[in-house]
Amino acid sequence: MRLPVRLTNVQQTLLLTLYLRALESRSTTPVLGDPMAERLVACLDYDFTRFDSKRGDPLVALRALSMDRQVARFCARHPDAVVVHLACGLDSRAWRVDPPATVQWYDVDYPEVVELRRALYPERPGYRSVAADVTEPDWLEGLPGDRPTMVVAEGLVMYLPDAEVERLVTRVVGHFHEGEVMFDVFSRVGATVMRCQPSFRATGATIRSVLPDRRVVERWSPRLRFIAERPVLGEPEVVSLPRKTRVFYTVLRSIPALRGSLRTLHYAFSDDNTHS
Repeated sequence: MRLPVRLTNVQQTLLLTLYLRALESRSTTPVLGDPMAERLVACLDYDFTRFDSKRGDPLVALRALSMDRQVARFCARHPDAVVVHLACGLDSRAWRVDPPATVQWYDVDYPEVVELRRALYPERPGYRSVAADVTEPDWLEGLPGDRPTMVVAEGLVMYLPDAEVERLVTRVVGHFHEGEVMFDVFSRVGATVMRCQPSFRATGATIRSVLPDRRVVERWSPRLRFIAERPVLGEPEVVSLPRKTRVFYTVLRSIPALRGSLRTLHYAFSDDNTHS
């Protein structure tokens, strides 16, 4: 028996992302490879054909791979780390990264999403799901703040108003003693392109935020220090994509206005950053 799905419009973007990762994983040359996404799609009572997509989106896979890579590196440097995945949806990042049990991993999302996760995913050492709206402050109180912490948000901030993005980031970096925060953003061009995609329009979601300048984030808190800006089209795995897709993406990333249409922003935070 398949599990029924009852989610709001913006929450349905997690189903689109899940479906695209599953399709990409089934391809002959997957970039990410996400067999859990394939299994979850098969387990859900949901009409994924409404997204009008016959194949996976390599950009979704490249974005996930880029973030996985940075989280894995953080956990390798800090085996006692805390990882907080904001608006985790049905992502299997904790299983793809597979950190040691000494890492405490928190996946945070709305109660109805977490209910689905708990029905679909097995338990694992060091892992906990938190049922909460990430824009509310109370959920942070139960998380340890005295260990090196990686906070990651994929496919979240573009659906929040700019002021809410700032409040979320400053609240999170204010709770933890030190660590890193990483999230993905659209440029204005990228947001326009996304709004034109039939699969995205099928979710009914609205893009509310773009961050054209990474320096804006550093002004939100003196504890923040910029580490890197990574255009998803700039990921090295682009060269291993099928020929037509590889050529198309190579052309796109040669155009400055399109190269950064979807990118991840990566910052460190600590009290020491106020003196740098």
